[in-house]
Amino acid sequence: MAGIAVPRQLPPPAAHFTGRADVLATLDEIATGSGDRPPMAVLQGPGGIGKSTAAVHWLNRRATRFPDGQLYVDLRAESGFEPVPSTVVLGRLLRGLGVPGDQVPADLAEATTMYRSVTARKRLAILADDAFSAAQVVGLVPASPDSMVLATSRWRLGRLATYGAGFIELPVLPVTDGADLLAGTVGDGRPGREPAAVAELAGLCGGLPLALSIAGARLVSRPRWSIARMVRELADDRTRLAALDIGAVFDLSYRCLPPATAHAYRRLGEYPGPEISPGLAAAVLRLPGNEATAVLDHLVDAGLLAERGADRYGFHELIRLHARGCAEREEPEAERQAVRRRILGYLARDLH
Repeated sequence: MAGIAVPRQLPPPAAHFTGRADVLATLDEIATGSGDRPPMAVLQGPGGIGKSTAAVHWLNRRATRFPDGQLYVDLRAESGFEPVPSTVVLGRLLRGLGVPGDQVPADLAEATTMYRSVTARKRLAILADDAFSAAQVVGLVPASPDSMVLATSRWRLGRLATYGAGFIELPVLPVTDGADLLAGTVGDGRPGREPAAVAELAGLCGGLPLALSIAGARLVSRPRWSIARMVRELADDRTRLAALDIGAVFDLSYRCLPPATAHAYRRLGEYPGPEISPGLAAAVLRLPGNEATAVLDHLVDAGLLAERGADRYGFHELIRLHARGCAEREEPEAERQAVRRRILGYLARDLH
């Protein structure tokens, strides 16, 4: 395998990366590592939060740490709703490391053994993007403690803690960073002339980097539009998801939910408030309290709901709009009205 080029497989970096100083600093700490195993970091959060963008940005900044290359693999199948088989993933990585295709084992155990042998004395970075399970990531850990695995996932992959992983939950961007991202994307004088509209637009995007980038790109393609016009277009929550063309990002998580959890997701999306308690969920879903809490925790694990405190949960506003849209398409109107009556009944009782 002499003369093989050093693999540089990372996707192109974002043109206007903004904020995330705490995330980048935490990645630096995790990369320092210790002991005889390669460090592992997991960036987690809902679709569109910028996990892959942050990972690529950090890896480009720290490329000299990994002189033997940076490998990239997208762990989600083309269908979007199932993982890529491990043999396929290892085959891609081995070919990227210079193993001829006809020498890559078809057997998973043999491919795993070859991968560990090939990586034993290297300093590599492996970006495992959009992991569906902990098992997918574990199979990609190289043998060298001087390498590093960086995984992204919209799912909570807690089992990776047993392999020493450090977990980073990406928050939404604060309004100031969101405004900076919009201004950088638009790139002309409009953000400077309309600072209040920029802040309002950042708020309507909920600090979600993908939504902010899409809104900025639409403004670039329409140089005669004011930012205030874009704000007016997104102000109607009935059409905001369609205007941002972002619903498919949440579909990837939603379509992987078990039927009962998907049904609960649609029902909970009818509640417009900022926080959902287990009591409210139990009333809406007509479940015992412990079962309602389990459903809420499953939605957290799927990256569709956030923990806001002890026994407090909440949707990102764009995800709530997605849940409501799913209910409009899939639930009978009579059932949706019954859900809203249960919400009102619970809130009335909670006041007394």
